[in-house]
Amino acid sequence: MMTMYSDDDLQKGYKDFVLYWKAKPYLLVYDDDEEDWRTSLFQIERTAEEEGKEPDATKIAQSMDSVRLYRILRFFKTMQGFYEGNLDLTGRHPSRLAEIVPKWSSYLQDFSELFACAHRSVTLVSSWVPGHTFEEESYTFDNPDMAEKFMSKWKIPEFVDFSGLVCHTKSTLESISRNTGGPRIQKLCLVDLPFEILDVIFYHSCLSDARLLSATCRQLREIGEPHVLGDRTIVLKRDSLRFPSEDMEISDLPLDDYIISSAFAARDEALALCQFLLNRRDLLNRLKTLFVGDKCIGNSLDPPSIRDYPLSELDGGNFYSPFYKSLENVISSSVNLTELTLLRITMALDIISCLCNLPNLDLLVLSVCTITHEARRALSTAAAGAFACSARCLQIDDPAPSSYYAMIFCPNATNFSAYALRSSLLPPPEIIWEKCQFLATLKYLYLGRISLVNIPIFVEWIRRSLHGISPQITHFKLQTEYPISDTEIESYLEALGTTPLKVLSIEGALHADLSLFDWIANHFPNLQGLTVLRRESTRSRDTKPIIWPLPTWMYAQCLSAFPKLEYFGWNNDKISEQYTTYPLRFLEDPSLANNYREICRNERISIRDDNTPILFDPPTATLQRIKGLTTGSLPTFVDIGNNFGASSIAEDSILKQLRLAGKKSAFMGDDTWMSVFPDAFEPNMTFPYDSFNVEDLHTVDEGVIEHLFPLLEDPSKPFDFLVGHFLGVDHVGHRVGPDHPSMKTKLSQMNDVLKRVVDLLDDETLLVVLGDHGMDLSGDHGGDGAHETSAALWVYSKGPAITQAHLYPPPSGLLRYTYFPGTTVRHRNIQQIDILPTLSLLLGLPIPYNNLGSVIPELFWRDRTGTELLRALEINSAQIKQYLDTYRASPSGGELNDSWNSIEAAWTATKISSSVHDNNFVKYSNFNWVALGACRSMWAQFNPLLMGLGLSVLGVGLIATWAVWSGLSASRHMWYDWIDLHLGRCLRGIAGGAILGVAAYVLLGTFIPGIDALDYALFFAPLLSSLIVIASSPPNLSFKALKSTPILLILHALAFFSNSFTFWEDRIAPFLLVSSIAPSVFVGLSAPVTRLRLRIVGFSILFAVCVRLMAMSTVCREEQGSYCHVTFYSSSSLPSPPLVVLALAIPAALGIPYALRRYLRISRSDVGVARSFIPLILQPALLAGSALWIVEWADSAGILDHHWESLLRVTRTGLARLAFGLILLGGGFLWWSVPICLDFETKEAGTEQKRQVNVIGYANAFGSPYLIFWSIGLAVVYASTQLTGQVVIALATVALLSWLEVVDSVRDVKSIQAEFAKGTPSTFLSNDGSTTISPPIQFSDIVPLALLGTHLFFATGHQSTISSIQWKSAFMLTSNLVYPWSVVTVALNSIGPLLIMALAAPLLALWNRAPVSNILKPSQKKPSEDKKEQEMIAPDSQVKGESTLAAVGYMAYYATLLLGAAISAAILRRHLMVWKVFAPRFMVGVLGVVVADIGVVLGVGVGVERITYRIGRMFGKSNR
Repeated sequence: MMTMYSDDDLQKGYKDFVLYWKAKPYLLVYDDDEEDWRTSLFQIERTAEEEGKEPDATKIAQSMDSVRLYRILRFFKTMQGFYEGNLDLTGRHPSRLAEIVPKWSSYLQDFSELFACAHRSVTLVSSWVPGHTFEEESYTFDNPDMAEKFMSKWKIPEFVDFSGLVCHTKSTLESISRNTGGPRIQKLCLVDLPFEILDVIFYHSCLSDARLLSATCRQLREIGEPHVLGDRTIVLKRDSLRFPSEDMEISDLPLDDYIISSAFAARDEALALCQFLLNRRDLLNRLKTLFVGDKCIGNSLDPPSIRDYPLSELDGGNFYSPFYKSLENVISSSVNLTELTLLRITMALDIISCLCNLPNLDLLVLSVCTITHEARRALSTAAAGAFACSARCLQIDDPAPSSYYAMIFCPNATNFSAYALRSSLLPPPEIIWEKCQFLATLKYLYLGRISLVNIPIFVEWIRRSLHGISPQITHFKLQTEYPISDTEIESYLEALGTTPLKVLSIEGALHADLSLFDWIANHFPNLQGLTVLRRESTRSRDTKPIIWPLPTWMYAQCLSAFPKLEYFGWNNDKISEQYTTYPLRFLEDPSLANNYREICRNERISIRDDNTPILFDPPTATLQRIKGLTTGSLPTFVDIGNNFGASSIAEDSILKQLRLAGKKSAFMGDDTWMSVFPDAFEPNMTFPYDSFNVEDLHTVDEGVIEHLFPLLEDPSKPFDFLVGHFLGVDHVGHRVGPDHPSMKTKLSQMNDVLKRVVDLLDDETLLVVLGDHGMDLSGDHGGDGAHETSAALWVYSKGPAITQAHLYPPPSGLLRYTYFPGTTVRHRNIQQIDILPTLSLLLGLPIPYNNLGSVIPELFWRDRTGTELLRALEINSAQIKQYLDTYRASPSGGELNDSWNSIEAAWTATKISSSVHDNNFVKYSNFNWVALGACRSMWAQFNPLLMGLGLSVLGVGLIATWAVWSGLSASRHMWYDWIDLHLGRCLRGIAGGAILGVAAYVLLGTFIPGIDALDYALFFAPLLSSLIVIASSPPNLSFKALKSTPILLILHALAFFSNSFTFWEDRIAPFLLVSSIAPSVFVGLSAPVTRLRLRIVGFSILFAVCVRLMAMSTVCREEQGSYCHVTFYSSSSLPSPPLVVLALAIPAALGIPYALRRYLRISRSDVGVARSFIPLILQPALLAGSALWIVEWADSAGILDHHWESLLRVTRTGLARLAFGLILLGGGFLWWSVPICLDFETKEAGTEQKRQVNVIGYANAFGSPYLIFWSIGLAVVYASTQLTGQVVIALATVALLSWLEVVDSVRDVKSIQAEFAKGTPSTFLSNDGSTTISPPIQFSDIVPLALLGTHLFFATGHQSTISSIQWKSAFMLTSNLVYPWSVVTVALNSIGPLLIMALAAPLLALWNRAPVSNILKPSQKKPSEDKKEQEMIAPDSQVKGESTLAAVGYMAYYATLLLGAAISAAILRRHLMVWKVFAPRFMVGVLGVVVADIGVVLGVGVGVERITYRIGRMFGKSNR
């Protein structure tokens, strides 16, 4: 039967209800109201069950009918929501519509039939307002049975009148008729919900569901991880006692067996959990909150025979020993633990020592715990500070006298609470009175459920402890077990002496006469919050709303004696059911754990402040953030280059509006402001400082301080608007990371500055403290990571409160919440551009024309109705609409086409007045967000046509590269003729393509907008040129060519279509790299010569070992989360080298020259220029490169006194210049002059005394001098790389040389096998000075080298993210940012690893190649050539041709990766990760191709040409 809803779940018992309801997020309309009645139903059934009675059927029926009422209302509201486009969080999905439409149709048919036989009557009823009446309608029916059947069928409760159904049905029909477009279907994914809603979903989910949700995508993982990983419980808990039958008694059960078995099972389970955590250090590092308890004892539900069983005597008295030992290991390993709760734990000295070693512990809760006698004795006799736990919040629940000894080992506590769970609170022993140290700094003191007997003892403890010191207690709450008189309260409070109380709470007052308020006002006049809760009688132990004896206005008169009072809470039943307002409970009640932790971290709580996180748009570079702050517009990644050469901002800005209003602006700090606003500040109040010298941590800040305070102290206040931009914290992050001790020092300095600024403020000045951007875990910024795009905002004024949001909260629809990275507490957040319209209106200025931000609601919420906020939102929305209208009318206005309908609809909604007060605010806020979303989508718009043209050029260009490879491979020694022929065709194709592009523009320009003549020319020129190459030299499509398809390259390119594979590319690269040498290993295993077999296998193993060692160096992307651990630096937040790297730095610098000599010695090529270059040029340059970074580490780490800073800076600069100068000038000149690694040895031979000349190094005459040339680039990149990267480069050098030996040996094997196959093995024994042409280079030889370049890029501390750029390298050659040297060194550091491997590509053709004249094989002869040309090929012909071939192959590899990255970015351009993963990888792909091209062109054009020229002159030069 069709019904509006199902009420099957209403028949469940209250236990089932709890399980059902708590696991379900509140996402449906009227959920909260339904929950209230469901809870009522639950309480009725639970009370009846506890009392052993049947539940009251009448009350149950009432509750169930109330639940049904809200389900009926939900039915109507859902139908209206589908047509009005306004529904609950479950969404307007097709499946939901398909479910409700048949119900609505059936209901409407039944309703129409009943309405046709109904008669309406109207009665005037007196209103509760005197003299007013209102109409009350009712209905009667011709057929009452029909009405009864209708109400029964649709499950409508009896108390629901038919007139109400008529009203709701009419409203629904009006909604349907008003919205003629039909239902508005919504496509909503779970990840589209706001963070705060997703957090509610996780909060109400069981652990298994939370884990499942967290595993679905990165966004849900970030929200769910705090729920899944941040909170752990380790409990000894045995199963409840179960009776086999209802007739059995306790005495009938084998209790000993039950207790022993269940206790051991509980211990085993707890030990297993401890061991699991100890095996997962990554989980322990994420652990923030830990609950440890022993629930095997003290269970009040068990009979005494079980509850009091001596479990500690089991297992020979060692029952608890394994558990406590594992517990100690878990606690000591949880270094990031912030909250720890111990329940019924016996604390020995070992556990206390573990607690004292937790560096981040904030909250320690001891509930029903005891401290052993040995531990108490040690604490009593230990020197002050011997046991010092970092916890600043100590909470003791239901304490035994021994648990108070925790006060001794928590000397840093600023918050102490003691509370009795079941019995009266006992005072601490007298020994504690003497040893407790934290009372001098205690700020929050909470004493709960104190018995009347123990109150005087507590008071005496407080009086004696505070004697002789200056107390700091600002918050005090006293809760008594039984009520006490006003006189007793006064005497107890008198013990606090002169404490600077801000918040006082008294729960348990018997009278609370007016005289008590007067006494409190006289003794604590600076109270900001006061709560007084009375009890009904002397026997009352519970606090509840009661009637106070005097009129409320008399108490209000007393409160006027408190000049600073902001909050007052009481339990007057006439005023409010909530007798303590939430803001006051936030301040007074440490049992609110999250707020409790926040309270204890703050040194000072200001009632008139606003502390809010800001979220930024990427990129998070200074110029973009200044632009966002001052203009309210969105930045772009294209603007990021302006950070290195900013130009003035021509847009409207708050500084421009200040000048137009005749107001004066002052500035001091980051000189970027002067670059973009050169004329905005008063000349005599402008003090800019260089912003790019991140080595200097103090000059900018000291300059700001020097000029800031004189202006603040000037009584004439010469400025109206002042900007102080400090840079010290930013520079510390860049240089040494956020966890370095320098950061604490700098933050302390900023804290002192802030205190001084606050002290100097007058009542008319508004202070805004904010960060222009955040920083990632390594201290850098620029990208779009969560840490980089978030910071804090603090708004403060000494004058009248700038907001009343704490008293009358603004509409929740205006407020947005998020999570700071690594936190579990929601924070109010705003967009950074929201600051601009807010400050503009607060200063009485027009909002800048191009602003897209929204005013901050709290700062305009001055009363209950929010009149000022409504006016501010109206102005704000009108300004944004005017801007969008103007933009829409401009030539570029078409970009708004896709969003214009939604913008217009949102604007139209602002003109409709709503009877719901909150909606009048939300409609303006909604318009602002719609407009901002539309502009953000424009910022990320794509041109599919241009993207398609670009991909076409890339694809055709790659095929052309394949054609060049095939052509060069087939031409062999005739490579020069092949290039000469096709190069001319290619150049003519470029010229013709450019002309064709201009012609296409003339013909198609009017039909295809957005593409100019240059775009057409840039498309057709390379396209036509590539097509000509392909047509004139088609790629080899033979079976043999297809069989050698580079599978690894294809897999590498295809991996970019997965975001997971893309951001784990640093792990994929070494796997592919080791896999790429497998074919060579198989060739080695089948080699006919033992020496070659050993060489191939041995060097392959060495290559694989080096690759694996390189992979141990990692930096982590944000997306890799806890599965990645930083090893390139000391830690993720301390960008200094690990200690093991410091020890290996000098050995690595010495090891590279040693490795070069050893590998050259194999072919006896360590002679000639190598003999002097390696020890005199290369080795000193490498040592200088390592030394400069060691000195940088010593400077950054503060190893020496600060007096040494200038000397260390000069030393670093000198070492860097020495390294660069020595290798580039000295090494370059030496190599250019003598690029030969040969030596000559003369011997007398035979009786005729003929002299024999041996050429030493002849076998590697081409490869060895090129290796020297390559080592020049190696040394330059080596010096630009940090210490860990230098060790990695040393390993990469060994890997490269090993691969060259493998390639050479495989070449020999193939030559031998080929000659044996032809039956001419004697060729290798000929002594005529010539040899056959060796096997040509294969693409499989190039793949490992290209992958080694990619692997080296990642292993030297880089990722495909902006934040991984190592800005330290900009200050190697100079102490300040100097162009172009800083740019060059950053580029060498970033792309140098790719460059040196591209530079090494010709080595594949040159290594172990001798300058011999090669015999041309018969199959290669041409009839037209003379005999000499047919038989011999010049010495340098093959090496030059194959060097060019290797260069083409290397470029082809990176071009293929670029094509894969480009296609993935294009196809996935609407993917959630496009700007975090795919677009950055595409940018790296572009850089990879550019660097590969530059490297191979330098290698072939300079290195190979110079070497072959000199070798040719010595041994015979080719004709070309």
